[in-house]
Amino acid sequence: MKFSAGNGADGEEEITFLYEVAHGVAHRSYGLNVARLARIPKRVIDVAARKSSELELQLRMRRLRAASRMLNELLQGAPHDLDHLVAGIDQL
Repeated sequence: MKFSAGNGADGEEEITFLYEVAHGVAHRSYGLNVARLARIPKRVIDVAARKSSELELQLRMRRLRAASRMLNELLQGAPHDLDHLVAGIDQL
């Protein structure tokens, strides 16, 4: 779905969904923006934002560890596909 993102008058990120399907992948979730549009209380959104950041960091660390293991195996001569390694690194 296409969207337009920017900062509002209060400095908060604002997003406008354009309701148009677009080719590609959304590299992040916009659930918090939807929650703001739905007028979910700010304190609930703040807790969700902190948890989301924690989970994103955990995922990034997991991917980094996996890429590190694959690189280590590649350097030690284990039969790993280099394209698979590069794809894993690209996800970081």
